[in-house]
Parts: sequence; structure tokens; C-alpha cells
Amino acid sequence: MTITVNPPRFRTPVIPSLAMSELSTLVDRFRDCVLALLSPEDTAAIMEFLVQPERNRRQAATAGGPPGFQEALKNLVTEETTVATDAHLQVVLDGDLRAVVQMLDGGVSANAANGSGDTFMHCAVQKGHVHVIEELSRRGGNLRAKTKYGYTPMHWAAINCDAAVIEAIMHLCDGGGASDVDNTGWSALHWLAERASDYRPPARADAALAALVQCTDLNFSAKNRDGRTAACVAREADNEAFAIKLEQVP
Repeated sequence: MTITVNPPRFRTPVIPSLAMSELSTLVDRFRDCVLALLSPEDTAAIMEFLVQPERNRRQAATAGGPPGFQEALKNLVTEETTVATDAHLQVVLDGDLRAVVQMLDGGVSANAANGSGDTFMHCAVQKGHVHVIEELSRRGGNLRAKTKYGYTPMHWAAINCDAAVIEAIMHLCDGGGASDVDNTGWSALHWLAERASDYRPPARADAALAALVQCTDLNFSAKNRDGRTAACVAREADNEAFAIKLEQVP
């Protein structure tokens, strides 16, 4: 199954990945080249290490071995995976905190991203998983990370009109990044203005606005690249009521 996290105005092309059989062949060749340079004792120790479960590998890294081998193992198990696969992203999208913790403990970076720049934080925000957002943040997850289109987690929270997530981001990230803009100059407020009419009753969008106005760096007069403010965007979305609310905010 391929997971594609698409921004609302674009569709991300699916880029074919290397076949697993080809990848396996490359890994085997690399392994054979490395092992050919080692002594029989070192080779045996490494092969024993590689077949152990991840937790046992971490324990083995402190258990001694041939000269220099212990340090090499420490470096190996502490190196984080920074590329997020479809399987990684699905764990976060499912919102199972225990599975997320297990994945991160296994060596996957809290800031791992796919080819489009979508991070675990973006996925957690899109699904409204506040508990996962908090765990990722605790482990160094970047709440202002941008995708290739410039979307931050706060953009997605505004797109979804999710007040709880907006408040969580503000609590975890000083200022909340509300003034950050995407590649077309749209801030979180612009996105909220456009998407507010998608939710009925309007109380959801109103709650999201009430949460967003608490951001210390919010600028209601900010214009996107087309010269439009958030209120202009709301009017173009046939949401005059929300445009008036934006203009009346102190």
C-alpha cells in the first residue's frame, strides 16, 4: 500500500521506488565486501550481532568484543533513520502511541520525512493525534518543519480547522509558527479562511480561529503572493460571515 500525503492544492506524483529484490541484492553485495575485509573473529561477531532483535543489539553494543568493535556497534545502533517509509507514516497515521514509541525506540528519527518532505509531525497533525504530537515533540520533532510545498504542521491544523491541535502546537512551540507561509505565501490564517466554509456548523471553524488568535506571531493583515489577506480569501470562498469575524478580531 502506498501512502501519499497530498497538500490540498496539489497532487504529489508517485515516484517508483527501488524494487525490494534489487535493494536486497545491493545490501548483500555491500555486506560481502565489508566482511571480506575483516578477520574471521570480527566477521562472526558482526553476523551474530546482525541477527539479534533491535533491543538485543543495543545491549550487545555495550558488551565488549574485538578491539574497536564495541564502539562500532554503538555508532551503528545510535544512527537514526531519517527517511520515512510508507510503513513508518502509517504507524503515525494510525495513532497507536505504543507503536509510535516502539518505532522511534527502534532508531527512526522523530523528524524522518518522505520524498515530499512530509514528516511524522505533519501526519499526526493531519489526523488530530494530539498524544502522538506531544510524544514526537518530546523526542525533538520539529513543529515548524516544511514539506516541499512549504506546509508546516500549523498549516495542516488550520486546514482541518482543528482547535485542539492548534492549541497543542502553540503549547509545545513558542509562537506556534502561525506566521510561517507556504510556497505561495499562504499562512495558517489564509488556510483557515479558505477552509472554514467546509465545516458545518461553523462552530468548528470559530473554535479554530479562537485558538489561532492566541498565537503571538499572528498577522491578520499579512498578504499572500497574490496580495490577498485572510479576509479576502474568506470572501472569495463565499464566506462573508467569517471574513467579517477576521476583520473584527482585535
